[in-house]
Amino acid sequence: MRPVTVPAVGKRPPAKAVALPRVVISNGTLEALKWLGLVLMTLDHANKYVFAHGLPGAFELGRLAMPIFGFVLAYNLARPGALTSGAYARTMKRLALYGVAATPFFIGLGGLLSGWWPLNIMF
Repeated sequence: MRPVTVPAVGKRPPAKAVALPRVVISNGTLEALKWLGLVLMTLDHANKYVFAHGLPGAFELGRLAMPIFGFVLAYNLARPGALTSGAYARTMKRLALYGVAATPFFIGLGGLLSGWWPLNIMF
C-alpha cells in the first residue's frame, strides 16, 4: 500500500499553463462593429432627445452600443505591442479629454441628476 501525501493546508500544486487559442478578428469586422455601435448609439440618442422615448425597441437596441464599443476597445488594447507603444496612456488621455468636452453638452441636455456633479458615460 502506497502512502498518501497530503499537501500542507493552504498550498496548492503549481498551476499548469494553458495556451488559449488566439482570437483574431479582421480589421473590416472591427470597423463594422464600430459602425454598428455608432448607429445604435445615434438611434438611442435620437429616441431620447428627439422622439421622447417614442420609438419602441430603440432604447433596448441602444443599450448594445456600449458593450460593442467596449469590446472593440479591449480588443485593440490587447493587440501585441499596445502596452509598449504607449497606446494605453494615449487612449485614456483621449477618453478623458472627450469626456470633459462632452460634459457641458450633457448638462445642457438635462443630465444633471442632483447636486452639482454631472455624470456622463466617461465619469
